[in-house]
Amino acid sequence: MIEEIKYSLQNIKHRKLRSFLTMLSIMIGITAIYAIMSFGMGINNYVNELAQEMGTDKLWISPKSAGVPGMDDNFYLTEEDMDFVSKINGVDKISAWYIGVAEVEHRDERKYNFLAGLNPEDSEFVEELATIEVISGRRLKKGDLKKAVLGYNYMEEDKIFRRRVRLGDKIEINEEKFEVVGFYSEVGNPQDDGNIYLTMEGYESLYPDQEGKYGALMLSSAGGVDPRDLAEKIEDKLRKFKDQEEGKEDFFVQSFEDVIETFGAIFSVIVGVLILVALVSVVVASVNIMNTMYTA
Repeated sequence: MIEEIKYSLQNIKHRKLRSFLTMLSIMIGITAIYAIMSFGMGINNYVNELAQEMGTDKLWISPKSAGVPGMDDNFYLTEEDMDFVSKINGVDKISAWYIGVAEVEHRDERKYNFLAGLNPEDSEFVEELATIEVISGRRLKKGDLKKAVLGYNYMEEDKIFRRRVRLGDKIEINEEKFEVVGFYSEVGNPQDDGNIYLTMEGYESLYPDQEGKYGALMLSSAGGVDPRDLAEKIEDKLRKFKDQEEGKEDFFVQSFEDVIETFGAIFSVIVGVLILVALVSVVVASVNIMNTMYTA
């Protein structure tokens, strides 16, 4: 046994480069697997933290459409829908949103970004749902017809526009001027951080034909009410209210808890596949190393 160990050490000493490359291959494979697992755990922790911030009591109702929910003018929810849902036992808060895409201009630069119209009285609820807060300026308030609050990226250079937008600046939305009165905190993705928020009246001034045609209803469940059970109840009652057949509804109801679970399942599969690929790579590398050492 001692002689074999000595022989192995001598081989390593005389074949330094080959030994180094062998150990490097093994270390790279192990590091790749560890990195993928760490990435998966990090995403999982982030989702759990996000769920705690938003609260798993949140739900939303969106119209069904061929494209992005809430973005098709032919599919929408109405004031009557919101009034009906608000009276369902178990619903705590409810808020309607207009959702659209608009041309935004600042200092001769033009971009297209998402536009949201909301009730200023629901600002705190909206901020809780979107996990944002005003970090500069103020929130929208009643009567803000030509005022706007912008997402975080508008404050930064070369994110949306070459020059940063400042409080008090005038931006043009669909060629109409709006004064910037506030900025929201960073969410972490370009879409949300590029959003523009107006009052409902401000949104309706741009799209008068869309008045009362909402892109989404956001709501929360009352204390002690299971959001999933409430989602099923809302879907059943709203379907009957709209006189629609089961499976042919022009809307869908989803709880944030369901979204988290779906996302977690999809991501677990992705991470599992990546780990499997890394393991196969390690096995292939090991076979190549053994073959090289055997033929040396």
